[in-house]
Parts: sequence; structure tokens; C-alpha cells
Amino acid sequence: MGLRLCGLAVVLLGLSLVACGDTRRVAVERKPDNDKKEEQQPEKKPDDKKPDDKKADKDKDNDKDKKDQPKNADLGDVHAEVTVLQVFHTLDLDAGQIAAMGELAAKTSQKEPPRKDVKVSDKYRKALLDLRSALRADDDDKIEAAHAHLDALREKEEEPEFDEVEITDGARKHAPELFAKLNARQIAFYLSGLGNTFPDPAEKMTSAMQEARKLDDKEWRLLRDDVAYQAAWLITGLDAEREEKMRERVTALLDRSRGLKDREYDEQKAQLGRSARELVGKTAALDVIRHYLERVLAETLSNHRLAAAVAGRQKK
Repeated sequence: MGLRLCGLAVVLLGLSLVACGDTRRVAVERKPDNDKKEEQQPEKKPDDKKPDDKKADKDKDNDKDKKDQPKNADLGDVHAEVTVLQVFHTLDLDAGQIAAMGELAAKTSQKEPPRKDVKVSDKYRKALLDLRSALRADDDDKIEAAHAHLDALREKEEEPEFDEVEITDGARKHAPELFAKLNARQIAFYLSGLGNTFPDPAEKMTSAMQEARKLDDKEWRLLRDDVAYQAAWLITGLDAEREEKMRERVTALLDRSRGLKDREYDEQKAQLGRSARELVGKTAALDVIRHYLERVLAETLSNHRLAAAVAGRQKK
């Protein structure tokens, strides 16, 4: 299951272009069969092309292959790299911390997904590339300006869909050790950018239960699944098995509230709130913060453009 990005949210891997030359058969001498005459084989023609001519032919083949690629086939890679660079910036990671993530990339990054054309305007593409350049340079003024420009375009254009990050086993293993290397200032700096949007699992559940009878079935399922997904990992952290079990329990509670009539909900509201808090259990507020940031780090470690983002920042 693809996992949504919960945080803010490279050497470019080019396509393997192979210029295929002509395959030539070797003339084979055959003996006559009884009275049949020996079959004449075509004479092998010498390859009289000069090395420069062969290189030119190969370059033409490469250019043709590149033209055949969709215009924005690489935009998913750019977006993925921007996501990683944004985490570097919002956590204000130092050079050593970034290098440590780069060293883990081979163990934690997911495989590169298939490229697909992304439908965006030329202005949107340029704005995303400008944001990547600003994040690579770690220039606050340019980052702010690039963000503002991209946000303005998002209000005018439909937001493109990019591949979601699936957290790898390697990322689940190594994210906690990276979190342990963050200092208090970095954690506070990151959280300050989230403000009132930081998710509390109990509040997420009680809010969803209040909305349960106002939505149609499709809207409810979307809300229920999103809340159950997020509340589960906020409570359990990166343990995939515990997360799945908690997601089932949260879903059951939300569905129970959905089945109540308004009067019944009002009568049972207090008990439903206690049930939500019981699911949170002994997970303290600081545990929720740790789980959140470990998730951000795990998604970053899983990102297939992690190594590229590290290389981009190290060149600044």
C-alpha cells in the first residue's frame, strides 16, 4: 500500500539509451547437396564507417529516443527530490546529518518507479525546477519566493498527482536512529512550521465522529480511512504490524459512531471520546511528536531521490 507523505511535503537518472547497430551474418560455405549447385551467400560488406561517423549515428539515435519521451516524464523525479530537500530545509539539518542520510540511501531507498508523463503547464514545471534550485542552494529568500510562485500557480492549475512514497523496511529500521541525532532546536523549528495543523490522534478521531452523520457514504469512507491511517501510526510509530492492528481498531470505533442517530450520538458522545483516548493509551504527547518526525524521516529515507537530493545539497 502506498503511504501518503505526512511531512512537508540526485544525480538525474537518465534513460538507458542503446543505439543498435546492424547485425551482420557471417557467410557460411556449404557443400553441394548431390547434384545441386552450391548456394551463393551474400558477400560480407566491410564496415567502412569511421569512428566519428559511428558516434554521430549513436547520438542521432539517442536524440530520437529522448524526443520520444514524454515532455514531463522526469517531473515525478523533480517533485520527489524537492520533497527530500524540503525536509532538509525545514529540519535545518547540518552537513553531517545530511551526509548520514546519504550513506543510508542504498539500504533504505525504494526502487525508482516507472516514469510517467505529468500534465502541467510550462510555468508550473519551471516553478518546480526553480524551487529545487533554491532548496539545493539552501537560500531562504529564494526558497520563500519560489514557494510563493508555485503556490500561486497551484491556485490556478489543477494539482498534479505524483507517486506516493512507500516506506521500506530499511527506512523503518534506521529512522529512529536519525531522529535521535536531531537536537531540540531542530525539532522545535520543524514543529513551529506546522502550528495548529499538527495532528493529535484523539482529536482526529473525535472530530471525525462529529462529522460522521453529515457526510454521504463515499465522503465518509474517505474521511474514515484517512483518520484511521494517520491516527494509527501516530499512536504506534513505525511498527507496521502494530500500526495495521490499530488502524482496524480505529476504523471500528469510527464506524460505530457513524451508525448512531444524532440523538444516540449525543447520549454516547462522552463514552466515544473515552474510547478514543483508550486507543491512544499510554502514548504520551511527546511520543506522538517523536512518531510524527520518525515518519517524516522514514519517508525521506524511502524516497528514491534521496541520494540525488544529498548530492544536490552538497554541491551548494
